[in-house]
Amino acid sequence: MKYRIKELRQARGWTQEQLADLAGTNKGYISQLESGKREPSAETLRSLAAAFNVEAAHMIESSGATDAATVRMLTIFERLSPEDQAAIQHMAERLLPKNGD
Repeated sequence: MKYRIKELRQARGWTQEQLADLAGTNKGYISQLESGKREPSAETLRSLAAAFNVEAAHMIESSGATDAATVRMLTIFERLSPEDQAAIQHMAERLLPKNGD
């Protein structure tokens, strides 16, 4: 999945360091996210979205039906309480196969 981190950062005229400060992370991590070397956690995605003052779903580049479905699910997830988000995450982790399964 591709994220709009660099695009949004540059549109605001921010450096990676400025974004890192706003999102509570570090410049190296922002660089890795922008280059696609790392995937943001849900928590990091929410922190970045808050820094940009956008919904987390807006952070994802949509390039087709699969991405559109992902954006829709993330938008729904964002509207849930933290407790409901944790419960859904727990259920999803139980449904996913373990490594080697």
